[in-house]
Amino acid sequence: MACGKPPDPDRMTDATPFRHPRPKPPSVIFREAEAVVMRGKVQSTIDMAIAKAAAALERIRKSGASLQEIQVLEQRLKNLEGQAHDRLRRSLEPQLLFETRASKTNVDTAICALKSETHWASKDYRANLIKIIEGNQRIPEEYKRQLPQDVARVLELCPEAGGLAKELTLRGQHAATGSRSKLGSDSNAAIGAAYEIMGTAALGNKISRPVNSNAPPLFIRAGHDVVTFGDKSYLNGRQNGETWQKSSRRTIECDIRIYRPVGPLHLQAPVEIGVDFKHVKESGRKTSSAELRNQVEHVAQALREGQIDEYHFVTNGTFSTSFRSVIDAANTALVASGNAPIGCHEHVSTTLADPFAAGEALKESH
Repeated sequence: MACGKPPDPDRMTDATPFRHPRPKPPSVIFREAEAVVMRGKVQSTIDMAIAKAAAALERIRKSGASLQEIQVLEQRLKNLEGQAHDRLRRSLEPQLLFETRASKTNVDTAICALKSETHWASKDYRANLIKIIEGNQRIPEEYKRQLPQDVARVLELCPEAGGLAKELTLRGQHAATGSRSKLGSDSNAAIGAAYEIMGTAALGNKISRPVNSNAPPLFIRAGHDVVTFGDKSYLNGRQNGETWQKSSRRTIECDIRIYRPVGPLHLQAPVEIGVDFKHVKESGRKTSSAELRNQVEHVAQALREGQIDEYHFVTNGTFSTSFRSVIDAANTALVASGNAPIGCHEHVSTTLADPFAAGEALKESH
C-alpha cells in the first residue's frame, strides 16, 4: 500500500487574493432606498438610505454613463428627498404641534442638515432658515452665515428651542422663536432674536466669567440643563407700610431660562437662571437707561422672592460704566439679603475666535 508524502507543516501557501465585493447596481440601491423611505420608522435609517442613493448616483456620474441615465437617477433622488421631507412634516401631527414633545420630533435631522452641507436635507433646511431672514438688512451678513451652525448647536442644547425644528421642517407654516415673526422682522427685534440664538450657542459647555467678579459664572451644560426661550417671571405686589403697592412691571422677561436639576453637579436643590441678551452694534458698548433701572429693580425683586435663583445680562460687546453702576447698586442690597448678585458677561458671541478669553471649557466639577 502506497502512502503519500506527509504534509510539510512549515510550508507557506499563497494568500488568497482579497476581492472587494462589487457594489450593488444603482437600480437596486434606489429601489431599497425607496422602500426604506416609504416604510421606515427610524429617521436615521432613512437618512442612511438616501446617503447610499446619493453615493450611487455620484459613482454613475464618474463612470461615464449616459446623460439620460444620470438624469433619470437625479430625478429619482429628488423624488426620494421630497418623500422624506413629506414624512418629516406628516410626523408633526396636528394634535402634537403645540405640545413640547412635538418640538423634539425630527430634531436630529434638522441638526445634521444645518451642520453638514452634504446632508440630503441641508439645502432645504438652510434655504428655509435664509428665507426666514432674507431681505432683512438689520442682520449682518456675518450673522446670516453663522446662524445655521448656531441653530444646530442650540437644538443640541435644547431640542424644544422655541419650535425652531418645527419651523424649519414645516417650511415656515408655523411661528417659532426663530421664525419670520422675529428673525424676519424689519426691526431691532430681528437682530435681537438672532443674538439670542448665537449667545445661547456660545454658552453651551463653556463658562462665561462675569466682569463683576462677585457674581456666579454662567454656562449651559448640554444633556443636563433644560433651556426654554422667552420665559417670564410673574411679579407679585409689594408691601409698602400698611398699603399694598402694585408692581410697575407685570413680569420680567428672560430671553432664555435655564433650569438646572439636582444631578451630577451635587446641587442641594434645583436652580433656575434667567438670562437677558443685550446686543450692541459692531460689538460696541451697552449703556444705561431708565428702562434698565426699572428692569434691574424688578429683577432684584424676583431674586429676593425666590422666583429665580440667578440672573445674568449678556452682551456681544461691553457694558458701560453707567450700566455696571446700576447693577452694582442692586447687587449691594442683594448680597446683604443673602441672594446671588446679578452677573454681567461681555464678548459672548460665536462669531469671535475666542468668545470667552477669560473663561474655560466646562468641566465635570462645575
